[in-house]
Amino acid sequence: MKKFNIIMSGLLMQAGLLTGQSYLAPEEGYRVADFLSDYTRIGAFDIKGDRVYIQDGDSIHVLDAGTGEEIGKYGEPADYTVSNYASFLTVSPDEKSIWAGYTSDGNADDRIYCIDMESGAWSLKAKFPGNYDLIFWKDSILVSGLNSSTWGDPNGIFVLDTSGMDQHRLILEVGGNSAGMALDTLKNLYYGTSYSMDPNAIYRWNRADLEAVIETPGSDTLQISDGVKLSDVPAGVSDCEIDAGFNLVFTMNLFGSPKVLAMYNGTWAGGDGYLLDTLGVASGEWDWLGSVKSMGDFTQPSIGERIVTFSFGKSLVDLHTANYPPVLRADLPVISGYENESINTLDLTEYVTDPDDVDDFEFDVAGISDPEVADLQVRGDTLTGLLGKTGQANLVILLYTAEHELELKTEVGTWPRIEGEHMVSTLEDVILEPESYWNGSDGSGGFVSTSARFHNAYNPDWFSWSGWACSNVTNNTTPGWLNQYSAITGEGFDGSDNYSVGYATSPSVIDFTDDKAHAVEGFFVTNSTYAALSMKHGDDFTKKFGGEEGSDPDFLRLDIWGSRSGMTTDTIEFYLADFRSEDPFEDHIITTWQWVDVSALGMVDSLQFALSSSDVGDWGMNTPGYFCLDNFYVLPDTATVSLDWPGGLDGQRGMDFRIYPNPSRGSFVVNSSTSEPLSVTVLSISGTRVYENPDFVAGQSVDIHELPAGPYIVRIRRGSEIFSTMIQKL
Repeated sequence: MKKFNIIMSGLLMQAGLLTGQSYLAPEEGYRVADFLSDYTRIGAFDIKGDRVYIQDGDSIHVLDAGTGEEIGKYGEPADYTVSNYASFLTVSPDEKSIWAGYTSDGNADDRIYCIDMESGAWSLKAKFPGNYDLIFWKDSILVSGLNSSTWGDPNGIFVLDTSGMDQHRLILEVGGNSAGMALDTLKNLYYGTSYSMDPNAIYRWNRADLEAVIETPGSDTLQISDGVKLSDVPAGVSDCEIDAGFNLVFTMNLFGSPKVLAMYNGTWAGGDGYLLDTLGVASGEWDWLGSVKSMGDFTQPSIGERIVTFSFGKSLVDLHTANYPPVLRADLPVISGYENESINTLDLTEYVTDPDDVDDFEFDVAGISDPEVADLQVRGDTLTGLLGKTGQANLVILLYTAEHELELKTEVGTWPRIEGEHMVSTLEDVILEPESYWNGSDGSGGFVSTSARFHNAYNPDWFSWSGWACSNVTNNTTPGWLNQYSAITGEGFDGSDNYSVGYATSPSVIDFTDDKAHAVEGFFVTNSTYAALSMKHGDDFTKKFGGEEGSDPDFLRLDIWGSRSGMTTDTIEFYLADFRSEDPFEDHIITTWQWVDVSALGMVDSLQFALSSSDVGDWGMNTPGYFCLDNFYVLPDTATVSLDWPGGLDGQRGMDFRIYPNPSRGSFVVNSSTSEPLSVTVLSISGTRVYENPDFVAGQSVDIHELPAGPYIVRIRRGSEIFSTMIQKL
């Protein structure tokens, strides 16, 4: 930390040695970062607690200092139509109102308003020519400025008259140009003079002296000589601030020279000399530093302890001692695509920022919950790799900087390539306006896509529906019931527009327009936005999946079964969310389109869909009972032979090959009376491919010893024919 005890020309040489990502270059021992950089036209600002108040031209924004989230917004006074400029923002001590100062061309109509933060109402409190800063001193309001439309008049500090008479009472003659004020916790007042050429200094006036003149109208006005000079300064002061560590910081500006953020170093020697430390320098020709505010004690190496200032018309800058950690600029996108397909390369630097180590990033793939879903690597700052088998996996990438680490998380989803001849219900043949949905309100009872009929029930008395809706809504960020027609993917399968939304209060039904039985090979499903965000975060009615400790074995399961001539098949289960694993890294909520193979159900005249959840209450399932479905694959009758009906395991009926033994302990034979080449695939009950041999020879064995016990789907392709059955591993 360098003492600021040199003449202003020396600062020019210093500034050339300093670098930084902001227009304010920090001195050694300090760091500077852009702060709330989305707001780039600052006219005035204030900080109170963990909130930042910004005037950026035509609005006042209330922001969370930690997240940047906008909490409130106030436009501008409706009765103030002249060209005006923001001079200050000051939040009242009770944080219920914002006081805003404005000046106008020629100081002809300069005003001070109060905004009620609850109602948003603006109240004109005073007209004050040349107002510059406002502070609350006990029960009084003090304003610095001219109180005159004549630029040559000296500046002062006044008690504001809010009666409407504008009889503002001068309590302190400071002279020079306007500058800002600061109070410490004892109500001592600090001010730095701002003369263009004359010597300048920082002063403190004690509470007792202020009290005597403020609370006794008619008493003599205080003078510069009544204060304690703390230090000479080489340029006019713009504003000053006392932080929580009792550090006095201020901004000062001089035309043609660097603009400086400095701190009084406390080595009082009668106030003579530059008893200052330089904190940061802005050397741009138009970088005129304005107000300065604090959060905590900026000299402490703790996150969030900072000094904040700005150059007029630019964004805020944050000077601090701590090394800030990297932060997410945006969530990593979900990665999805077909098996054995390369992913689109992803520049990871677009999703993170580090205020202090902007050029010192190192990335690494920390883990993927199912390595068979994708093989991914980081090369430099870029994520590349190849998708593997069908399924979804959690991906964690670690960012390393000089002193910190940051986890970047997303999901990877892989799709199978569905081969052969099919009748596919893509839902694109359902006519919808952009960003709309059909929920059955026309009373038609359903909609048709290709050969599939999606049934719906609508109650006009309650404006409620069940069964299937069709949607192209892309909003996948808004939680809650009002966004019930949205898929968490924000689009249909593989970037298509339309998809169906199932609301399974009772089983949702799909059948066929010809009222005959058909073999369904499968379809793609994902979560609705409503259900996915509810499970991820919890809400007023549902729990956060995994619980606060992340150890609750929660799930949301989709059950699918078929019917034919009144008989029902076995049930295929697919987990839309699964937190049952002993390893929390495997916990997941489906956020990609995932394939569900139902070919083992055989020929069906309808499919039925139901949901069950671990989160239940007195009225049933608490988790929103929604899911989404797209691309419904039906096999042509000429290409379909079912090995069993309805969901049995004998595998013999009317076929020219056998699968045995079934059940087995993990090895079974596929035999045939012909020598035609076969393609044999084994899938888990949720549709994940666990074995595949496209050149299978009849009489060979399939070995699944290493897989868990349970049911599996065997699919055998011979030419254009597809055979499916279920086997049981003991």
